[in-house]
Amino acid sequence: MRVAGSLQEYEKHWLDFLAYLERYWEKLSKSGAPGIGNLLNQVGHARKKDPLLQYLSQARNSNEHSIRELLTIIEGALDGGGTSLTGGPGGGTIVHGTVVGGEAPRAVVWRGNLTFRFGADRLEVVAVTSRAQTYPPPKQHLGSAITTKVPHELAAMGLLYYQGKFSSLRSP
Repeated sequence: MRVAGSLQEYEKHWLDFLAYLERYWEKLSKSGAPGIGNLLNQVGHARKKDPLLQYLSQARNSNEHSIRELLTIIEGALDGGGTSLTGGPGGGTIVHGTVVGGEAPRAVVWRGNLTFRFGADRLEVVAVTSRAQTYPPPKQHLGSAITTKVPHELAAMGLLYYQGKFSSLRSP
């Protein structure tokens, strides 16, 4: 997700992650791998009680069974707003190029003393609804506070949990 070239591509990667994570869980549940029963019980319980794991599962369900949005755009995250352009002592002049808030300046050529500060738009998770129940963005995982709503950061936490639980399993 972090290397996506656009917000649309980023969103697709997020939705793919949710679908693949659920598919991984379903395949493990049916695998019959030696010693998996206790792990499945532990993880199954955590998926119902842990806010992050519950959110990841329910976000996938919401995406599969509804047309609701799972993400929202946060415009230009720099100091509360987009791209800024300031002139220093003596000022400056833009010769040519394009500056649009939320996007990187394009082919900008200037003379004098100008400073560009760029804050790109980003996506954040929103509350999701599945089977008439709403699940807010998670604020905790395994008893620790979550301070982000950024999808790839939530995905990394969830993936790390599943990897930790199931990394020792071998195929039957």
